[in-house]
Amino acid sequence: MITAPHRTRAEDLAGLELVLADGQRVRTGWWPVPGGPAVVQPHGTGPSLNHLFTQASWVAVTAAVVRLRPRPGRWPSCP
Repeated sequence: MITAPHRTRAEDLAGLELVLADGQRVRTGWWPVPGGPAVVQPHGTGPSLNHLFTQASWVAVTAAVVRLRPRPGRWPSCP
């Protein structure tokens, strides 16, 4: 998969739904609200906890909100 230069796919995560070891369901980051704004606000009012859980082995990720980027028209060719 080709991504934009100097950008990781984890940066496109806006929200995660997790199940902790004790069975508790937790949501981090930004989640859409019916009737709310459609613009993704990944940082909300403070730092995001999403990156703490992207490669964690002590939680199960059950859902995610991913920001979609427009497809580039054309990639420049390498010389």
